[in-house]
Amino acid sequence: MQLNKIYNGDAVCILDEQVADKSIDIAIIDPPYNISASSTKVLAYKDGLAEKKNFSLFNEDWDSFDSIEQYIQWTDSWLNKVFEKLKDDGSVFIFGSYHNIGLVNYVLQKQGRMIINDICWFKRNAVPNLACRRLQASYETILWVAKDKKYRFNYKDVKAAAYDGDSIKKEGKQLRNVWDIPTKAEKRYKHPAKKPVSVYQRCIDVAGLKGGVLLDCFAGSGTAAVAAISKDMEYIVVEKDENYCEIIDRRINDYLEEEKVKLAQKAKTC
Repeated sequence: MQLNKIYNGDAVCILDEQVADKSIDIAIIDPPYNISASSTKVLAYKDGLAEKKNFSLFNEDWDSFDSIEQYIQWTDSWLNKVFEKLKDDGSVFIFGSYHNIGLVNYVLQKQGRMIINDICWFKRNAVPNLACRRLQASYETILWVAKDKKYRFNYKDVKAAAYDGDSIKKEGKQLRNVWDIPTKAEKRYKHPAKKPVSVYQRCIDVAGLKGGVLLDCFAGSGTAAVAAISKDMEYIVVEKDENYCEIIDRRINDYLEEEKVKLAQKAKTC
């Protein structure tokens, strides 16, 4: 098993062949949500009048499944493999929306996993609902799942912490299961489902371990790897799309170079 490596390939196969059992301290997983759809005519409203407009909806091959049953079977396979690789005191954080999080929860309960919390990631700057036919979606769910009842929880650290821009968390107060984190993400590294580094960093604060190993088996643009480096953790990331692997590699190198510049500037001022 090689640390700080980008593995290109199928998540289950890579985990099975390349990652040792009980070697991972924390896994942060943003799986496909199974919400893909082709561009379509959407009925939108303006000043009370209906208008038909073309909106390009989320449509990615890697997010498309033939049926709910297939999605459930696939979820069962990668979750089983992730928990095999997790240390006994380790945790998994899984992102989802109303499209898929109930199915993920169902699989976890069928497997007998210990769900610690469902976290509401509140996005106060969420994208407006274009069709104006339903409520504006303003949060995503993160399931915190432990492998064993003796899981790691950095309670004192997150209680003491204050997070810039979070209107809910106050210094010295318990961290709630509602996290107020804006959706701003690094624009240089294109991915249709990219999330801000700060969300991943918060998960690490809760159950991560300095010097430990973080796993992300659907790495996308590499947000988990950057978060791991920023929190002094090692990482293993898996991504099926070779183009995204190249983006991840560039993003990690850019981040490391930027950190070198910051350290050099800091040294000059001392």
